[in-house]
Amino acid sequence: MPDDPTELDPIATVGQRRTSTTAPFPPRPAASPEQERRRWEWDTDAAAAEAKRQFEHAAQGRGEQLGHREQSAVLYKSGAGVAVGPLGTGERGTGSAPYNFTGINVKDVVGIIHNHPGGTLIPSAADWNSVYDRLGADITAAGGDGSKLLMYIIAATYPPGGPAPTWVIYVYDQRNRAEAVHGPEVNPAGQPF
Repeated sequence: MPDDPTELDPIATVGQRRTSTTAPFPPRPAASPEQERRRWEWDTDAAAAEAKRQFEHAAQGRGEQLGHREQSAVLYKSGAGVAVGPLGTGERGTGSAPYNFTGINVKDVVGIIHNHPGGTLIPSAADWNSVYDRLGADITAAGGDGSKLLMYIIAATYPPGGPAPTWVIYVYDQRNRAEAVHGPEVNPAGQPF
């Protein structure tokens, strides 16, 4: 006989994220004042998923996989949504790729995304100090809100018994900066609100 279902406390969902690989990604919520305030995170998560698709397509075009070189992109407010800026591509084996801000007003930047070819799941000290903090200050100085900047890392995870990695998107900001574990996982099939 199956066990009775366990009652769970309500779970607050922000963005298209899950904290456990066994949990499903959240569905698109019904419109509410709270969700409207958080819409930028939902749309930025969707833009991060689109950036990952662009990274994979660019790597395939070079006959590579995501683990061969670092790629980067800026995520910025565009109209009522969030767009992916031009891709930055590093040299093979260098572990760095410049962010390309061409045509983007820095005050409109809401996120940055890059892959870690080495597979590290969390941002490096350079990611935080040289990129995230500096960009957040630049956004604020330009009239935007640098305190809401999101950083996405695409990193390799290795499923049990699987020889090939799965590339997963994790999200970071000041709320989980001090943690030594990866951030929430972003839905790779995420769609705009």
